[in-house]
Amino acid sequence: MVTAVGWLTLLLATSFASRIPLKIISMSSTRYTGLSGVRRGQSRVSDAEKERGRVRAEPRQHGGRGGPVVMWFRRDLRVEDNRALVKAAEAKHGIIPLFVWSPEEERESAPGAAARVWLRAVLEDLNKTLTERYSNPLIVRTAASAAEALGQVIKETGATRIIFNKVHEPSIIERDKNLLGKLHTIFQDSGLVAEIDQVDGSHVLYTPKMIEMPVGQYRGGHWGTLTPFMRSIAKLPKPKRPIPPPRTLPRAEVNLSSSAIEQTIVHWDGEWGDKNSPMRWGGPVSKWESDMMGRWGSDAGTEYGGRERMRMFLEIDLGRYEATRSNADIRAELSSHGHSPVSVLSPYLRWGQISPNTIYWAIKDIEKSGTLPRAKLKSFSRRIIWRDLAYFQLCTFPDMHSKPIRSHYKAHPWVEDREIIRRWQRGQTGFPMVDAGMRELWKTGWIQQSVRMIVASFLVEYLGVNWIEGHKWFHDTLVDQDTAINAMMWQNAGRCGIDQWNFVLDATSGFQDPTGSYVRRWCPELKHLPNKYLHKPWEANEATLRKAGVQLGSTYPTRILTDLKKARLRTKENALAMLRTPESVKMTDPNGYDLITIPGKGISRVFTRREFRNRKPDDPKNYESKDQKRITSFFQKDIARNKSHSKGKRKDRSRQSKEVEKDNNARRQEKVTVTVTVTVAVTVAVTVAVTVAVTVAVTVAVTVTVTLRLPLRLPLRLRLWLR
Repeated sequence: MVTAVGWLTLLLATSFASRIPLKIISMSSTRYTGLSGVRRGQSRVSDAEKERGRVRAEPRQHGGRGGPVVMWFRRDLRVEDNRALVKAAEAKHGIIPLFVWSPEEERESAPGAAARVWLRAVLEDLNKTLTERYSNPLIVRTAASAAEALGQVIKETGATRIIFNKVHEPSIIERDKNLLGKLHTIFQDSGLVAEIDQVDGSHVLYTPKMIEMPVGQYRGGHWGTLTPFMRSIAKLPKPKRPIPPPRTLPRAEVNLSSSAIEQTIVHWDGEWGDKNSPMRWGGPVSKWESDMMGRWGSDAGTEYGGRERMRMFLEIDLGRYEATRSNADIRAELSSHGHSPVSVLSPYLRWGQISPNTIYWAIKDIEKSGTLPRAKLKSFSRRIIWRDLAYFQLCTFPDMHSKPIRSHYKAHPWVEDREIIRRWQRGQTGFPMVDAGMRELWKTGWIQQSVRMIVASFLVEYLGVNWIEGHKWFHDTLVDQDTAINAMMWQNAGRCGIDQWNFVLDATSGFQDPTGSYVRRWCPELKHLPNKYLHKPWEANEATLRKAGVQLGSTYPTRILTDLKKARLRTKENALAMLRTPESVKMTDPNGYDLITIPGKGISRVFTRREFRNRKPDDPKNYESKDQKRITSFFQKDIARNKSHSKGKRKDRSRQSKEVEKDNNARRQEKVTVTVTVTVAVTVAVTVAVTVAVTVAVTVAVTVTVTLRLPLRLPLRLRLWLR
């Protein structure tokens, strides 16, 4: 019996142990063999396939049995905190560092003109690092698709493993799904058994699939906004701490050709780069590129530059971020050793020269050390969460770069005057704050968030131009061009995003440029104007303009709009006209809030500015449809719940207060009863104990006295009582 139990225990332990590695592998990465539909570790292969020699019947060992490993760099162009690279470094037969340039395949995620300039610098720096530190240079290939480039490398080298970090962008996710099937075919045709490892690296802190955000709960924020998003990620494990770079990257014993980086990452000629592209104006493209990158310093686009930029900001400038992040007049030095009111880390994050995990844990370590109070870390620490929120929205709405999330907003009437759009793009609107922002964007490929919001608000709210035009231009001119962040900002600016802006920024107030240094830097033709007129030069008299050397319409353009209030009212009326159409009314809840359809989740209410809630036609019954009735019914319970937390708050509090008071009285009564019971019990117990003790003592004393015939010396009263 004992022997049988022992053997059974050993069998179960062995079976359990044999499953542990497989589970760990399936959690950390996705592995495939060259045999479609058969996972690593399975050895059952058809006789026909064995005879053809396309696959091996036995499972392969970790890292492949004789072929090198391809490390495919994508949005992780660094060696620090690169989990796929560290995993590749375990290979025994050498590593092939590879970058594939296939912009047509990436569609909306492909970099625009300015981002391509930055990307070239990034790739040159990565190649230098791999060559000097590891003697293993970067291989760059150009192809119509990544599958084509990877297939060529597999056939040329006999590689048996491909490793890469996941990218959470819809077009890339779709590309990767198609890629797996194509690579399976390539491996089979090459007679190889290979593995494809997709590593959850650190493209984002929390992958979009991890986020669970209930629909229909509006306390503390509507669906898809920051507050409920932060509540959702608070339930998840903390992001992984960054890891050091691998010590070695053994070079594969293969001969591979590589394209020249400066000839591979060519100028943008796709959908965004039309005749309005920045490369089309202002002289040769090479001068525009060199001038732009020159403003970022000698280490622009390098991994070292990004880490130094982060160190400088966290050690010196972070303490004033909370107070100065909206001030455009505090000069933002773009070089890695310069001071800035904002971090200027966005391009390094975009191309993966710094991981979000590195920034996240750097902030956590500062908070733990007590170097800065938590209040001064709050806003900046949330910036990295905003980035994750943008990717969550993009993965939920893959077309948000070109289609409004509030689907009924596609009928919004917009101004389509190309001359107006061109003047905005070139910083020639006649509004100094807007022009300064757009000129800085053109010359540096970057502007801080507060200025981005000013120029976006001006384009949409005052010029009445479609937000998609702004998105396209930013895509083409930002070195930190990020589809998720760019689309989220412009959707909200265009009022059709999940969290439409609850404000309209005034480009003439100068509140973000109180000293005027920002406008004077980027609009030097106005530098001699007094601060009083700097943001409104049209209000200065002729003498003041003449003294400052300003001639409106000649040295500086006249205003593109003469009446901002009228222009804003026109845009608002256009929006309300659209919102009162039958199609829009269908997508409105009874309280006037917009409704959106969340793929796979249903209908949700989203935040809507008060001025756009009063949209119902004179006779709502004429427009009420089955859809509207269904939506109204769907939201009845939610409306009742919301009312109980708004208009009926006092009544609820009164009822809850009475219930609480009743509970408290019951608890107090219970405590009194228990106290009395315990007191009586203790009193009785003590009385009985004392009585017994005294009786026993007296009895013993009398017994001893009588037995020994000792003189009994008792008190007189006791002796009389005994008689």
